[in-house]
Amino acid sequence: MRAFDSAVSRLLDRTYRTFGQAAIYVPPSGNPISCTIIIDAADDIAGIGEMSLIGAQRKVEVRKSEVDAPVKGGEFVFDGQTLRIVAAPHVTDPLSAVWSCLCSPV
Repeated sequence: MRAFDSAVSRLLDRTYRTFGQAAIYVPPSGNPISCTIIIDAADDIAGIGEMSLIGAQRKVEVRKSEVDAPVKGGEFVFDGQTLRIVAAPHVTDPLSAVWSCLCSPV
C-alpha cells in the first residue's frame, strides 16, 4: 500500500506544480498562510422549478500539507482576487490529502 500512496502523492505534487496557483489563505483568526490552490471555475447551475440559476461559486482545492484546517469564512487571496469559503470544507480524495472548499467571490 505504501508504494501506491507514494505514487499518488507524487502525482498530486505534479498536479499542483502544473495546474496550481500561488495564493494566501486567510482564516477568520487572521494568520495568513501561503499555499498553492487549484480552482474549478465552472459555474454551478441550480434548477428551481422550470428556472435555472447560475451561481458564481467556485471550488478551491488546497493540500492539507499546506493548510491544515480551512474553515467557513476563511478566504483565499490570489492574483488580485479573493474567494471566501461559504460551506464547511471537506476531503474527497483517496489519501485524504486535499481539502475541497466551496467559495464565492468577495
